[in-house]
This record gives sequence, structure tokens and C-alpha cells, in this order.
Amino acid sequence: MQPPAHRSRFRRALPKLLAAACGTVVALVVVEVALRWSGYNLHFHNGFSSFHEYDPDVGIRGVPEMSGRFTQSEFDVGVTHDARGFRVAPVDRDPPDEPGKVLWVLGDSHVWGWGVEADESIVGLLDASLADLRAANFGVCGTGTVTQSIVYEKHVAASVQPGDIVVLCVFCNDLSDNIGHAFREFAYAVVGDDGEVSVVPPPAPSFGKKLKKLLKLNWATFNLAAYAWDRMKADWKADSRAAASGVEVEVFDEELSALVFRHYLDAMRDDAQSRGAQLGVVFLPFRTLYGEGTPRDVEHVAQHRSNHRTAIEVLRETDIPFVDLLPALRQQSASERMTFVGDFHLGAAGHRVVAEGVTQLVRSL
Repeated sequence: MQPPAHRSRFRRALPKLLAAACGTVVALVVVEVALRWSGYNLHFHNGFSSFHEYDPDVGIRGVPEMSGRFTQSEFDVGVTHDARGFRVAPVDRDPPDEPGKVLWVLGDSHVWGWGVEADESIVGLLDASLADLRAANFGVCGTGTVTQSIVYEKHVAASVQPGDIVVLCVFCNDLSDNIGHAFREFAYAVVGDDGEVSVVPPPAPSFGKKLKKLLKLNWATFNLAAYAWDRMKADWKADSRAAASGVEVEVFDEELSALVFRHYLDAMRDDAQSRGAQLGVVFLPFRTLYGEGTPRDVEHVAQHRSNHRTAIEVLRETDIPFVDLLPALRQQSASERMTFVGDFHLGAAGHRVVAEGVTQLVRSL
């Protein structure tokens, strides 16, 4: 009895398929060896996902002891994390022996140092310029006040000593992030009918996301291919956004966001004071308020103004010292650009303005 025709065709094709598979494997090995031999440094286009991993309390955290290139069309910078996943300060100093010598800086991607070298970042500039303080970077991309308070509790609070200063850098969109308006991958707060504020934990990532990150971090060939693909996707999304017009702007509950913002500010202030330290806040407005931004950004300017107004009103109601950076950014943007053109994050000049604002705040405490 003759075997079915399709089995015969498969048997004839099997050697070719095996040869092709072996050739592909050999080619990948050769490329991998060549990349590693040439000293290829891992490249990442999306700093948000690439340099961070899942955290069951916050949503994400920095990948511990990770080092790589963060590269987009407007910048190419090196990023290195310490053993806890926080960006390493450019000046390697030992912690001071006496209390009152640490400036703990918390915030989102601006504090982390998106798009700038470590010594150009807010914390890097503070660490280099404040001789009597050691500035410590506890910025985590994408976080708001709720998640930053969790970072404070997990990584900072136990180390705070009498005389220390804790600075919280609040960005415009933190107020919406706090109530889960933007990123449901992060923990966010809800308020019950009884007025009790509680935290909704972040969801765990899918297996596919975990595998992709594992390959990006450990396989140079996959890293290079993923970097190229991520750049193409980002360019396509940018073109799509530029072509879009009349986008409906979502609104969120301002009263709820103000309540949650105040709740976590009070909690951080009280904890810092119980340890003999002080809490100060600097507020970073969205770039549309100081004359920068894309046409799409401008469509959201009413929400940016509302966030700014709400945050300043809440801060004025507290006894927490704060600096509103809008006047300084508006003044400086008249002579040089504060943010990247295609990205709302602050560039090196913007980081200098923020560092000056933090210095002003610290010296007033």
C-alpha cells in the first residue's frame, strides 16, 4: 500500500526544512556572537516598558542592576540602575555618617531622568550642586502620588533620619493617574461611600509580556530586532496622532482627584515629620501652559489648566512647603526649549530649571 501523497511530499520536504532551520539557528548564533564580540550595548526605544518590570504593589519598578542605551530620535543616553532598580546617581558618594544629609527625591519619569544623562537629570544636578546634601533618586516612570507614596513606604521611609528632606516632584498628570484615569497597569486609589481611601492593586502582566522582556534583556539579537520594530511602531503612532484632529478630550472627577491627592500628601508629610524630616513639593505643569507642545497637546490644554489649578489649590490648603514651577518654566522657555519636540518630557534645559526650583525649596526649609 502506497503512503498518501501528502506524506510523501512532507518526507521529501523534511530535509530542506531541517536544513533551513539549522541554517537559521546558525545565522542567529553568528549574529549573536558578533554583537557580543563587538561590545553591543542593549538598546531600548520605550524606556517605560524596557527599563522597568512588574511590581505587585506599584505596578512597575526599575529592573535591578540593568544597564543599556535609551535611544529615540531626539536623544541617545545611557541608563544604569542600582541593585534596587533605581537610577544610579552620577556622583558615587557614600551615605553621610551624620543625620540631616540626605535629600530623598520622588517622582515619575521626569525624576527618573527620561531622555537625559544621569548627570543632566534633576537628581544628578542636585547631587552635584548641593555640597551639604546627598540627593537620592527614587523616580519611577509612570507613577503618580498614590504609587509614589508606595515607593516611599517600601524603599525610603525606614531610611529617613532626623533633619533629612523628602521632595515630591508632582507632574500635571499625576492627579488623573492617582484615580486610575490613565494607566490601569498601576495601583490607583478609590474612595468608598464611607469616605475611606483604598488602593486597587495592579494587575499581573501576561506571559507574553514577561517572555518579551526576558528575551530583550538576555538575547542581543532579539534586543536589536525589537528595538528596530519599536522605533517603527513609534513613528507610525506619531504619524497617526499628527493626522488625527478633533480628538474628544476625556474628563475626570476633579473633586475625587483633589481628595485623593490631599490624602496622600498628608500621609507622606505626617510620616516624614514623625521621623524628624520635612516634606516639600515641586509642581511641574504640562508644557502647553508655558508655550510648548504639539497641536494634539493643545487639544488637552483645558485639562492641563484644571490639573494645575486643582494641585495648587490643594497644596495651598496644606502646610506643606511647595514651589510652582510654571513661572520659571514660562520665563526660561522664552529663550530656550524646555521639552523635547515630539515628547512632552523635559530636556536638559528643563531639568536645570526644575533643579533650581528644588534648590530654592530646600533652602527655604
